[in-house]
Amino acid sequence: MRYQTILLLGLAAPSLMADPPARVGRLNLIQGTVSFRAGSVDEWAIAQPNRPLTTGDRLWTDESSRAEVHVGSTAIRLSAQTELDFVNVDDQTLQMRLASGTATIRIRSVDDGQVYEIDTPNSAVTFGRAGEYRIDVNPDGTM
Repeated sequence: MRYQTILLLGLAAPSLMADPPARVGRLNLIQGTVSFRAGSVDEWAIAQPNRPLTTGDRLWTDESSRAEVHVGSTAIRLSAQTELDFVNVDDQTLQMRLASGTATIRIRSVDDGQVYEIDTPNSAVTFGRAGEYRIDVNPDGTM
């Protein structure tokens, strides 16, 4: 029995010792009412400034509200009535889903192997170089 326990711990050890991603988002600007839902929770809550954001997290900006998130040197600005989900955030990937509303993303640089992507209900937009981009998704899901 003792041998089995040690073997199981030995198999789990590499995944327990893996470094978490160094890159996460930070909610650094809130104007108006902005809601947050962690990837591991089913309820929305009032978002707080400086909240770290990672894979599975969601933001919603209410009417007459806006928010700004920084992921490294990349800035994501959300207009009113916008829902943005963080699909995959790690050292190489920033993949988001814009369910509705308007997001402006300012990418300062794209290193080799890095992926920046915003998925919408009808398409996906991948950014291969630095720049400022705006994506609008209408309430009916069209761009």
